Amino acid sequence: MIKYKKFCYWVDADRLKKVRENVEQSGGEFNDEVRIPCRVLRALREISYCAPTAWYGFCRRRTSWYWESEKAGQHLIVSNTPFDHLDMGTPIIITESSFKPDLLPSSDEIVHLVKSQEFQKRKPKPWENIEPIEKDFYQTWFERHRPNEPFDFEKIFARHSANHANFLDPKFFVKLPVHGTGLPGNELSFHIVPPHPAYPASGGTGDLPANQNGIMVPYSIADSIHVCSSCLEFFNILGSQWPVKYVVPCIGAVQFAHLPADLYFEVNALNRKAPQGRS
Repeated sequence: MIKYKKFCYWVDADRLKKVRENVEQSGGEFNDEVRIPCRVLRALREISYCAPTAWYGFCRRRTSWYWESEKAGQHLIVSNTPFDHLDMGTPIIITESSFKPDLLPSSDEIVHLVKSQEFQKRKPKPWENIEPIEKDFYQTWFERHRPNEPFDFEKIFARHSANHANFLDPKFFVKLPVHGTGLPGNELSFHIVPPHPAYPASGGTGDLPANQNGIMVPYSIADSIHVCSSCLEFFNILGSQWPVKYVVPCIGAVQFAHLPADLYFEVNALNRKAPQGRS
């Protein structure tokens, strides 16, 4: 069985045109997605394109972060194979992982994450404008999968917000060592770092921080039923400053992209040509 792997590229309109021409000339099919961004993550889609309008589609409130980000107006290409021959730059690579966190936030820590200055500064205005139909959707899903638990949308939404906050100003993360072969990978050991002010990363997206203590890797702080718009973390709309993340698909990605619930995926934007540090 072929392991799940996706290569994701943010491009402008000119680059999109060139990639489309290359794919069509080679006999490939270029799937357009104009309504639900996470559907480009379906394993059976060889190559998909997510139009900017998709971020104003079915999940418009939940994906409104896109329009406030540096990715606004850019086009997203997601493929089962890399476009190395087209000089597309460093891709975001999404793969299944065996990661499981040893530490998740308490109710008080959820509140602390939501109150973080970075989250409050960055959240778009539509984020908290929740329509009744959305609550009905979550209640239907929750009661189907958690019939023995009381439904409390306010608590669920607090976790939605806290999860995004943890990728903006991480309090729950692991550290992967700089040294060693195969960075990053499941064979490397990791340790949980308790909640405290964010570890100071150096370098931007795609650069390996030179800190000898390792690189900080934030992770989703809840299961699929308690996270929202995971596409924001999958595609580095949120958390692009962290070259590696562990992300759980939201229930939308479970339903529309057919990703397995509660499984942590590794989101890797490391520049493979970056120096690996000194031993």
